Amino acid sequence: MKRINTPNSIKIYDDSGKILLEISAKFDDGVMIMKIDGDLTSEVSHDFEDELFAILTVADKIDIDLENVGYISSLSLRALLSAQQIIDEKDGTRLRIINMKKEVYKTFKEQGFSELFIIG
Repeated sequence: MKRINTPNSIKIYDDSGKILLEISAKFDDGVMIMKIDGDLTSEVSHDFEDELFAILTVADKIDIDLENVGYISSLSLRALLSAQQIIDEKDGTRLRIINMKKEVYKTFKEQGFSELFIIG
């Protein structure tokens, strides 16, 4: 895999050059919006976790936009859970998941994660 960093995003490519995942982040009215493009497979879950935890160090309010995600692996769910646990320990912070597709929401609901996160 190959990882290319730009000032506002990272792109993860497989060995053949196909893009697997793009993660971009921007502040909008005091909220860090983390946009995910591509499926959150086990293969890219560590990159997702790294970026999520980096954002946790600079933002108190985070929206994770999953509009372009059709699948989320258990490793990526675990990364979200770990991030939520950190946020729960800090006053004035929140993590919200937005624009979730039905297939991804179904996974959240089946795993009991729909009760643990703000979904909007």
